[in-house]
Amino acid sequence: MPRNRILHVVSTFLFLLVLLQGSSCHSQETLNYKVVEPTLPSSTHPPVFYLLHGFGSNEMDLLSLSKSLPQNLLVISVRAPFEREGGGYMWYNLQFGDGKFIENLQQAQKSKEKIIALISTINKKFDVDTNNIFLGGFSQGAITSLRVGLTPPYTFKGLICLSGRIPNEINTQQSPSSLKQRTHIFVSHGTMDTVIPIGEGRKIINTLTQNGFRVSGKEYAMQHQISNEVLKDLHTWIQSELLRK
Repeated sequence: MPRNRILHVVSTFLFLLVLLQGSSCHSQETLNYKVVEPTLPSSTHPPVFYLLHGFGSNEMDLLSLSKSLPQNLLVISVRAPFEREGGGYMWYNLQFGDGKFIENLQQAQKSKEKIIALISTINKKFDVDTNNIFLGGFSQGAITSLRVGLTPPYTFKGLICLSGRIPNEINTQQSPSSLKQRTHIFVSHGTMDTVIPIGEGRKIINTLTQNGFRVSGKEYAMQHQISNEVLKDLHTWIQSELLRK
């Protein structure tokens, strides 16, 4: 093959490679997720539970929890949009120590927008029961769930906060009565948690309860984790919420 022909082929390949790389970057505008479809499908539209993992993890981390949830749920386990230095993904960057959390609120807002957009897409794709949408997660995923669920557009029947904390910028005193009536909240926290101390879990329960929310909160003899006892209580709570009109 003539030398100029080889150069033309190489140049064309490199150009196409650049286009593909650009396309790959653009695809990151949507969140990655895994789906576990109901093993006991309902006769109508399925209720759905969106799961958000913790700091530095990924969408596979909480996927196994679906085995402990009501089997008529469609479970969507979502990957956070930001890569964490050292591996894994995060909903926003943060620094913590001495009981203080410094959060990147711009990234937190971006994650919220992406989650809301994904939920809208998934709800249509799977034709879910929009009266039975649950959002929850563990640790940073729990914090993000409260950040999304306690601010507009208020679309959830239940919020699940496993070993989390309530975002500082949310003022639940100003929450509309319609949100308090519609959205119930499940809170679990370990008494031996050294990552997010038990005081933060108690603050969630006290703050939301005092401001008129219906909260099911319980402390467990555990560290920063999700125990079998938590899953058993969560299963019971979701089942009761699915019966609520």
